[in-house]
Amino acid sequence: MMGYKGVMFSLANRMSLCIVSLFLMVTLGHAADAQTLPTFVVRGRITTSFPANSIRVVVEDPKVKGVTVAETIVEEDGSYELSNLTLRTYKVITWLDGKKQDSKNLEILCRPGTVMKKSFFYGKNEPSFTFYFPLDDPEVADVQEIQPILSAGVMKEFRKGLEESANGNLKGAIQRLEGLLVKAPEFYGLHTRLGMLYEQSGCYADAEIEFSRAGELSPRSSQPLLNLARAQIQGSEGMPDMREILGLALQNLTRALALKPTSAVAHCLAGTAYERSSSYGEAEQSFKRALDLDSEMPAARLMLACLYMRQEKWEDSLENLGAYLNDHPYASDKTLVKSLISEVTDKLLSFDPL
Repeated sequence: MMGYKGVMFSLANRMSLCIVSLFLMVTLGHAADAQTLPTFVVRGRITTSFPANSIRVVVEDPKVKGVTVAETIVEEDGSYELSNLTLRTYKVITWLDGKKQDSKNLEILCRPGTVMKKSFFYGKNEPSFTFYFPLDDPEVADVQEIQPILSAGVMKEFRKGLEESANGNLKGAIQRLEGLLVKAPEFYGLHTRLGMLYEQSGCYADAEIEFSRAGELSPRSSQPLLNLARAQIQGSEGMPDMREILGLALQNLTRALALKPTSAVAHCLAGTAYERSSSYGEAEQSFKRALDLDSEMPAARLMLACLYMRQEKWEDSLENLGAYLNDHPYASDKTLVKSLISEVTDKLLSFDPL
């Protein structure tokens, strides 16, 4: 059974960059000392709809008004890092050129000893596309796999976790499902759902662990491999070993395609991994193959258009942006796409081959 389950990729609409931004990045940090509180590191990016010469990020304990817990100056590319955080919830205040912005909440739902990426946007009309990839039913393993007999109590608690998730309470959902890992360690749906929740929360290393376990429990299914590769692609952003991580993602996608050669999602994810590795030829082939299998796949169409923009292939980019609007005339982001078409058209008209 297929359905759109809310696993998202976002595409930043910056004409000068046209980069694919894949949610949040998390990687495992060092294990915390048993005699000290577990610590967290938060990394991310600050973006605005207007220029700013200086950006400062201040973190406060929401229960202790006006007391700074940590602060940092944002780098020129918008990246920042906050370390030695010991609480799960903070209030983030950003100063742009000395002007205080609205405070934002930061909730860390990852397992102890992690590095989390959290990005913030300030301004109006954040320019981004959001894609929902179709997922197999996360509770259903391959019919040939032997699944454990689960007690009524485990299933009741599992359903409560799903309800918490549906109601937007990610913290409650994660806590409930984490509590079931010892009771039902071979429950495929538990590991898959927990991985999805960690992914949604920006805890990509934790998501990788759960998707890997799901793959061990259902090795004939391609979906755990797709989930794992997706988390690896997202988690690779900004990491010093990014190419190695992307290589692992491509290996998992190769395994997924061996199980399901007609997976448009697998080819689209491969295109994303290749694009991040600056292997533009392979990326183009993968996106095109995804569109051969699913001609109306939004992510593949827009990512291909973005790839062509990066290469300044304006005509090809314009063709794919137009195809997107033809396939999805009532898309919620059609105004954004039309704006992008206008910018690409201007580039095309101003292009002088001489």
